[in-house]
Amino acid sequence: MREHHLISTSALAPTSHRDPTLSLLSRFSRPDPTPRAGADSSQVLAPLSQDRLLALFKERDWRYFIDSDGDLGGIWDDATFYFNLGGQKQEVLRIWAQLPGTIDASHLEQVRTVLDASHRRSAWPTACYRIDDDGEVRVFACHAVDYEYGLSDLQLAQHVDCAIATVNGLFADLNEVLGR
Repeated sequence: MREHHLISTSALAPTSHRDPTLSLLSRFSRPDPTPRAGADSSQVLAPLSQDRLLALFKERDWRYFIDSDGDLGGIWDDATFYFNLGGQKQEVLRIWAQLPGTIDASHLEQVRTVLDASHRRSAWPTACYRIDDDGEVRVFACHAVDYEYGLSDLQLAQHVDCAIATVNGLFADLNEVLGR
């Protein structure tokens, strides 16, 4: 039987530090997607698409692949990353990766400690582990954002850079603790 575990992110900030007006205001404030006169094209909000991701990868001369399901992927520091679009209008960008290899279940408490510390330190990446049918632990991490109102080229680049850097940072922390 497979087990899925998501380490809670509820401890990110004490309740006393959360501003209840932020969530209320965010429901009503919508960015104006209309370009300003003379606006830099990298700052214009446009719908999220796999073509925009591909353009970014090509601009940076990154190697990538598209698998048989049509998912875009690439490899950084031995970790395979996937760039999935979701939502009714394909407006959610979910960048996720799996820690290369598996971890013996005897190290599960160390894995939990590292993931919990990561979630306390930062809201992303979110990470979870799964115990597979062989009793081995697999670790996954992701950074997802809903771009319902579009995003600029700069925002797209920042999301991709942030996801790759923070996920690989988490994996490096795990490898260090595990002595790998």
